[in-house]
Amino acid sequence: MKIIEFGVFLIVTFFVSSVFSNDCKTETTCGTCIQRNGTCGWCLSPDYKGNFRCETKERLISSGCPEHKVLQSINSAHLQKNRKVTKKRLLQPQKVTLQLVPNTGYVLPVKAYLLAKNNDQRLGGEVILSVKAPKYLKVTMKSDCNNNHPAPVETSSCHGIHDGQTATFSFTILTETCFAKKKTIYVRANNMRKAQLVIVVKAKCECDCERKKAVKDNAQYCNGNGKLVCGLCNCNYGNYGRNCECSGGREKDEKDCIRPGDSEVCSGNGNCLCGNCMCLPDSFGNNRYSGRYCSCDRMSCPRFNGSVCGVNILSPSLLSSRSLHIALPFPLHIPSSFLSLFFRNLPDNFIFCTR
Repeated sequence: MKIIEFGVFLIVTFFVSSVFSNDCKTETTCGTCIQRNGTCGWCLSPDYKGNFRCETKERLISSGCPEHKVLQSINSAHLQKNRKVTKKRLLQPQKVTLQLVPNTGYVLPVKAYLLAKNNDQRLGGEVILSVKAPKYLKVTMKSDCNNNHPAPVETSSCHGIHDGQTATFSFTILTETCFAKKKTIYVRANNMRKAQLVIVVKAKCECDCERKKAVKDNAQYCNGNGKLVCGLCNCNYGNYGRNCECSGGREKDEKDCIRPGDSEVCSGNGNCLCGNCMCLPDSFGNNRYSGRYCSCDRMSCPRFNGSVCGVNILSPSLLSSRSLHIALPFPLHIPSSFLSLFFRNLPDNFIFCTR
């Protein structure tokens, strides 16, 4: 929660991340990342080597992104009019401009005054608010009505308010989508014809680094083969890779990343980069997969002498087995012709796993 103070008036902003999905990893651009929800951040560092550039701030930092390079878009408010109340001006403030990140919420305290027009209202009147909100914006109001309720309840009116007293309402303003043009919310008090409060809402739908002036063409980080946008390379046609270092056909390279007899690229456990598999961590961030095709699973490969992906290949019980899954606990640099000669008598369904 962040509190911004304008004189004696407080505007409180917070993220309603619990209402929306927190799966940041699916976003591949800075703009869509900050739209996801209030907890998603984007790593602006071009040297970042993590698997996901859109993540929570804590996970980005733990993956190697410098803290000052983590961008998180924050809701902001600008108080434009906050004059003294009169019999024709019953609400404070009178005008506020919000910059709202999609899929987040903003809480705005509004003071409603009761200024009696006749003696009947001096002993106890009521404050009734009405809201006119445009499409894509949802507004809810809560108040304890000067402690008439033990806790704030969702309401648009308070009764039993005496002359000169105030009732504080918490306006929660939500949006789940982007919109190009600013939108305006009008709030009236006690059926007065003129709006007593105007809230102008602008959607924050892009990062400043995505604007044309911030984009670097033929950037060094992209090997001169693409544009650097928010720390990420957008490669020219014919190039791909983290730094646009790969050229030629992606489909051709992906064929080199498919294990013979399999159909999935990198066994479904990694990404193909320039014809080589880059194994991805599992959902817990562990380096679970390894091998030429990311086919060695540290959680399922046999163990020998306490070593993951290690098996005694001379074990008589294994050599007599119809189905073998052999793994070595060290990198293998042996010519395939030698392996073929050495293991020629092993079963056809023998699987050789290396780390």
